[in-house]
Amino acid sequence: MDNRTTLLIWTLATMEIGGLACDGARFRLLDSRQDAGGPTGGSPSTGGVTGGTGGAAGSGGVGARGSTVVDGGAGAASMGGTVAGTGGVAAAGGQAGPVKFVPVDSKISRLWRWQACGSIPPMTGSALQAIFPPAGDALAVLYDDGRVLLYPRQEGAAPKLLRPAGTPPTSIAFSLDGGSLAEVAAGVARLRDVATGATVRNMKVNSSCTGDAVRFSAEGTHVLAWDRKSLCVWQASDGALVGQLAGDFSSAGMKNGRILTAEFGFPPSVKNWSLSGLDQTQVTLEVPTGKMLPTTATIPAQDGLWISPRGDTFAGPLSDVNGTFSSETFVTLWSADGKLLESFRIPDGLGFSGPPYAYSGSGALALLGNEVVDIASNKHWTNTAVDYELFSSIDATGMLVAGLSYIDDLHTAAATGENGNPTARRLFGSLPQSPGTPSNSQTVLSISPDGSRLATASSTLPNSLLWRVAADFSASVPVRSVEIPVEVSFSANSREVIFSGDGWGIYSADDGAY
Repeated sequence: MDNRTTLLIWTLATMEIGGLACDGARFRLLDSRQDAGGPTGGSPSTGGVTGGTGGAAGSGGVGARGSTVVDGGAGAASMGGTVAGTGGVAAAGGQAGPVKFVPVDSKISRLWRWQACGSIPPMTGSALQAIFPPAGDALAVLYDDGRVLLYPRQEGAAPKLLRPAGTPPTSIAFSLDGGSLAEVAAGVARLRDVATGATVRNMKVNSSCTGDAVRFSAEGTHVLAWDRKSLCVWQASDGALVGQLAGDFSSAGMKNGRILTAEFGFPPSVKNWSLSGLDQTQVTLEVPTGKMLPTTATIPAQDGLWISPRGDTFAGPLSDVNGTFSSETFVTLWSADGKLLESFRIPDGLGFSGPPYAYSGSGALALLGNEVVDIASNKHWTNTAVDYELFSSIDATGMLVAGLSYIDDLHTAAATGENGNPTARRLFGSLPQSPGTPSNSQTVLSISPDGSRLATASSTLPNSLLWRVAADFSASVPVRSVEIPVEVSFSANSREVIFSGDGWGIYSADDGAY
């Protein structure tokens, strides 16, 4: 299912959800009557409308005869009801005072109207890349506003800013010791200190360097940037350009002064170069019996081969001889000299939108489809968290995987999952803000009977999310987006959530899996 989603916007206050005291959200409940909120967010009804903070009349506050108003900052009063907000004045029959919060019935769905006044989680731009540092204790996310945020593994912990907003790079990479972060955009590369986020080195600019992917050498002494035209190598110590190669590169790595490159083609090829480029050796790839490298007659090779950060192995696709399988059918690991190390058939139904292989930040582990390989010991195990979104990065333990999740046609969020623990899945703060959302937008909310999950559904874009509710509601974690639902409800045991609208689907309440 194509993942699309919504952002539910919240105002700031406190309410009870499923028995949990949740800071960071307040809502105005709508019922089926026209006067309980009306068709638009600022329309008056019997009981009158009072000003919100600062006394601006009609700032989203609606008074309804006999209805309960739950909106801590709108300054609304119902006849005989309670005034909510700072600076609000009671309408006829109203009583000034603190907001009255109404517990949400945890067993049913209700309609709510929302305002663009704040959000959970805090907003960022659309995610472009998500990678684990070599230590694997955090996740670095590159956003389209240029920022790089380093999210601790602990939920609710504040992220660290590694790069300020500005023109975004096209790729980032950590050094193997985790101390430096490299970035590149159109061949312009620089280094940052991970501890401070400060720029420590600008690589010398050269018009023949056009790379949009970046990596450190295994020793951290050099920086490589490549694309389908060129590969450039700089000294990390002074930014000097010390090597240039021409080719149709899909990946590159460097170890002990030698450069290992992978190039697109039918079949793709691997070469071992000297830094000067004068000495090069074609690497012959060992292929299992009955398998073959991709050709135009078998499978596409648009993803190419991918080289380890250590420069000692590389991964890529294979197909059956005379087969017609897609490029994700088999994924294989080779040593730098072309020796076959591992090859796995990807299980049916596990599709990928990119190359189905990745490495941990240190290069010690390889992710081949949903199989994790410890390269030194040749041991491997299945990571059950891998899906069509979570496959582009793996942490140092082989337990956490990360990738990008489509929120809508224009936005993606970083996402992580943990092997054997579906409740650990989460999205990372790249849900788009919607300041232009009409004030009469309605969203269906459903609280799981055990109070641990919140599901939101909307009839218009943005669409829907499954949330893991935190005691501090502002720290609640979005888990997965779901496509075009207008209604949502949980099963009695809180294990499943049902979305309906354009069709229907039953999903796991743990991780949103279909």
